[in-house]
Amino acid sequence: MKKKVSLLFLAILLIISSSNVPTYEASSIKEKEQKIKELEQKHNDLKKNEKSINEKKSETSEKIEENTKKQSSLQSELSVLEESLQATEQKITNKEVEISSLQKEINSLVSKVNEIEREIEELHNQIIELETEIEDVTIRMEKRENLLRERLRSMQFSGGAITYLEVFLGAKSFTDLISRVTAVNTIMKQDQVLIDEHKADKLTLETNIKIVSDKQVELNKNKKEIIVKKEEIEDSKQLLEAEKVKLVALKRELDEQSKQKERLLVQLQREEEDLREYEISLEDEQKIIAAQAAALEKAKQLAQQEKDRLVQLAKEEEERKKREEEERKNQPPESGNGGEHSSPPPEAPVPSGDKIFLRPTTGPITSYYGMRTYPRNRMHYGIDFGNSAGTPIVAAAAGVVSNARYMGEWGNTVVITHYINGQTFSTLYAHMNGFNVSEGQVVQAGQQIGIMGSTGFSTGPHLHFEVHKGGFAGYATNAVNPYPYIINP
Repeated sequence: MKKKVSLLFLAILLIISSSNVPTYEASSIKEKEQKIKELEQKHNDLKKNEKSINEKKSETSEKIEENTKKQSSLQSELSVLEESLQATEQKITNKEVEISSLQKEINSLVSKVNEIEREIEELHNQIIELETEIEDVTIRMEKRENLLRERLRSMQFSGGAITYLEVFLGAKSFTDLISRVTAVNTIMKQDQVLIDEHKADKLTLETNIKIVSDKQVELNKNKKEIIVKKEEIEDSKQLLEAEKVKLVALKRELDEQSKQKERLLVQLQREEEDLREYEISLEDEQKIIAAQAAALEKAKQLAQQEKDRLVQLAKEEEERKKREEEERKNQPPESGNGGEHSSPPPEAPVPSGDKIFLRPTTGPITSYYGMRTYPRNRMHYGIDFGNSAGTPIVAAAAGVVSNARYMGEWGNTVVITHYINGQTFSTLYAHMNGFNVSEGQVVQAGQQIGIMGSTGFSTGPHLHFEVHKGGFAGYATNAVNPYPYIINP
């Protein structure tokens, strides 16, 4: 932020060296008294300005404190938001883990359902085979039943069961007897086998039918349970997805709140920087006022000394006139012209018109007063003289050094306050490699005050020279074009 220093009055009396002090004939005691009064008035004005600056500093300090509190509060809110963001992100992560786990469970259940469906399909094929086998067994059983039924019918027709006696008596020979006994045994055995097979087939049939029925029931039950479980998990998954969507929305909202607060925090930090820069400018202004007040006090003391010298000279002149008058009274009158007295020495020449400043250094003018676009698009409040580093820089006029220090973008800077023809001026010399004057020091026109350099915001060795009409006040409206004021630009 540019320094905005508002000084109502900035007056430093031009201190003239002893060789340039006018005699009492050219400057009356009354004029010196008037100048002393003017200096006292300007000194009072400086005190008023200093009080105003103190009030501004106090107000600025309060604003900085308030700004700091706001920043602290925002930092706390940002910390809470950051914790909420982290917690929300953790919840989102947890939900994603749960959703992933449920998805794996769903995939597992789908695999189980598919497996059960394959088992059901396989069982269905087995049932078809069993049904075919049952059908074959049934046919065999029917054939056996028919055979046994025929046997029973035959036995009933012959009068009942055939006894071994009948077999023996009916035999025609022993061989025939053996054959008849063997045939009977064979028939009896076949009948028993048929009955056993029939019983076994019937038991197998009943067992297979029950097994198939049980498996069918169990598989259907498992399939229904898995489908229900899958639906429940799918519902849970959808619920988690909905919660995740809400958490993501909450995270976006928290992110936006955090960004807004961060933007506000940056704004407050910039405001704090501006306030602190303004506070520094006020401190600079205080230093300027303090230096000017010291210079005014010195000027006042010198003006008082000059007044005392003039009073003393006036007394001596009065006494000389009295002595001469006494001598004339005591001496006889002489013919011719009376004694001539030498007139007071003339007053030292004072710059007149606008040409009141010497050229502060050698070298060409590289940049004039006015708007420019390089190196920055801004107002250029002075004239730049280009030359090599180390080129001497001199005071443009006699005056008092009100500033001699490093001043931000100006780098090493000297400000001299002048009092010329009843008007206060300040000249500024910036970007110096070094200076050899100090605040409060009285300098003469043409006296070397430093050497050319490239300190501060500078693109190369040069002298940036400004003229402020009414006193130095930073980038204030009292900065004027120096060119018309330089005797030999």
